[in-house]
Amino acid sequence: MTTRTEERLADALAARAAAVRADSLRPLRARPERRRARAWRWLAPLAAAMSVALVAGLMAALGPGPPSLAARGLPRYYVWYASSTVPARLQVRSTSTGAVVASVPDPALASGGGWEWVGAQAGFRTYVALAACGHCRRSQVYSFHLDRDGRVTNMAVITDRTMPVSAVYSLSPDGSRLGYSMTTVLKGRLTTRIVIFSLRTGRVAVFRGGLGRRGFVPVVRSLSWPRNGKYLAFAVTLCPRSGPPRSTCSPWTVRSLNPAAHGGSLASGSVLLTTHAPVVINQVINPLVINPAGTGALRMSVQPPRSTANQTFRLTSISLTTGERTVLRTWVGPDIEALYATGGVVLVLSAPGRVGQFPSHRFRVIGLIGRSGKYQPLPLDRAGD
Repeated sequence: MTTRTEERLADALAARAAAVRADSLRPLRARPERRRARAWRWLAPLAAAMSVALVAGLMAALGPGPPSLAARGLPRYYVWYASSTVPARLQVRSTSTGAVVASVPDPALASGGGWEWVGAQAGFRTYVALAACGHCRRSQVYSFHLDRDGRVTNMAVITDRTMPVSAVYSLSPDGSRLGYSMTTVLKGRLTTRIVIFSLRTGRVAVFRGGLGRRGFVPVVRSLSWPRNGKYLAFAVTLCPRSGPPRSTCSPWTVRSLNPAAHGGSLASGSVLLTTHAPVVINQVINPLVINPAGTGALRMSVQPPRSTANQTFRLTSISLTTGERTVLRTWVGPDIEALYATGGVVLVLSAPGRVGQFPSHRFRVIGLIGRSGKYQPLPLDRAGD
């Protein structure tokens, strides 16, 4: 509905339009084209080329350069043993330079100071460690945290349960479970068992038996977890019960255990991988571990050397589904190479000469295998040793 004012305006406009004669209007003409001077047409592409060159120069000068540690799936810092102390002290090292940036304080309740073992949670910010305790058979379990600058914080005893010093340990990537294996004498016979201890609830699951044969004893090595923590893997071989320490044993088999189970037989899980070459026990430390993705195994093998100066260690990736093998790296020389699964990755270690125990303060971290499945060397600054 229009108002009276709107109606009067409409009538006035209509009357004005009716008074305009057609012959009084000028015809419309096209707008003349404004042509750019020919001499200036080169400026636009030149300006575009200069801007591209400027951006490229700035990216080269100010850009990130090589992929960051996070992009490569590497932690900023990691904790490892100092090489010159017994019992072992722990140091915080920079992944990018290998330099020591901090020292881990000794455990407050330890007898004699130092650490027996250390394992990392995924991300290498939270750690679980076993305190050294002189001639003690069992010791306290600690945890501590690294801040963004590599400083140690929040160190504390995390469970009232003490752990056997003589066991071999492996921490689940989420830090909730601690698996360990040990061989003890039960009813006069050597018995191997694997224990999975929940650090959150205190529940203990014990797995033993099921793999032995008359006259043989199972020897367990290489406890490791895939990054998702769905199972605890271990490598096992059968060795003559009365044979010498370097006797020939059966080929390695990699098996799994369900961490949610309440215990049972060592054979209760599934077989992940079988190998075919007989084993000389203690020739290689931690010969087979599961890769972080859980899709394959990483094997460290050594060729029988003519002398310790030219022994050859070979790191091979083996697919669990197809059995396909890929050599990742080879080392030739007197040093001993080993694998150590922790923090959702596999560390590659090197030590000069023979090593009596593992892990040992004599080993240094020289590389790792992360999510990519490829070997990535790490620098080592020996100034802090």
